[in-house]
Amino acid sequence: MRALLLLLALNSAGVFAQNDSPAAPSESSRPRQPPAKPTELLRCKPASSNEEAKAREAAEAANFSDHEVLSRLIFSEALATGYWAKKCEAADAVSLMDAIGWMIINRVDRYSPKRDDPKPDAIFHEVFASKQFTPSFSGKGNNIFAVMFLCPYEAEKYLTDVKSKIEAYSIYLQSKEVAARILDKYTRTGIDPKYSKIRNVFFPYSDFGGAVRPEWAKDPDPTKNKGFVKIIEGQKPCAEFYRR
Repeated sequence: MRALLLLLALNSAGVFAQNDSPAAPSESSRPRQPPAKPTELLRCKPASSNEEAKAREAAEAANFSDHEVLSRLIFSEALATGYWAKKCEAADAVSLMDAIGWMIINRVDRYSPKRDDPKPDAIFHEVFASKQFTPSFSGKGNNIFAVMFLCPYEAEKYLTDVKSKIEAYSIYLQSKEVAARILDKYTRTGIDPKYSKIRNVFFPYSDFGGAVRPEWAKDPDPTKNKGFVKIIEGQKPCAEFYRR
């Protein structure tokens, strides 16, 4: 029932047309002109306390859909990995975003409105859960990735600094396509088996938090940490995923 209601909500919001699954996004594909600037939240300034709660209030005031909220979290978390700064490796941007998106949806899948939240909105609850996605929300230390969640096109400054040739709007559109495809699959067939029960991620090369490993991923060799699943390939994978 929850999946059906989510599918109906997505269709009514125009995320994807009925019987029309979104095509897989291409990392190199861009529109000829950048689309209109996305709605900006909190004047692009992360709150100094209760960051997630205040970001949620702003998203609700702007009538954000589940799709938009998920898109932005995929966008800011993926940028936080260091992939576009060439600090780490992934097969491509889409595979990195896919893995991050399914990790979020695994949390959504175990959500219980009666237990967790007075508002029966699983995606909002999980995205804005306190201290769960600190790269995307923490207001400490001039965190540019938290700014990106609030105002996606502000990522252009970061991309220029790291000398990336990819533009912010292109990455933002990729995140929207990935989020739409994930939500479509989730509502129709459930969790992708490849990502089953993956609910935690660590970005070892991130400029925000990468230097301090969490207790559940203490060993620098991720294969020695309980629950590790090799999703991202390479000598320096941008993200470590864990079943927890």
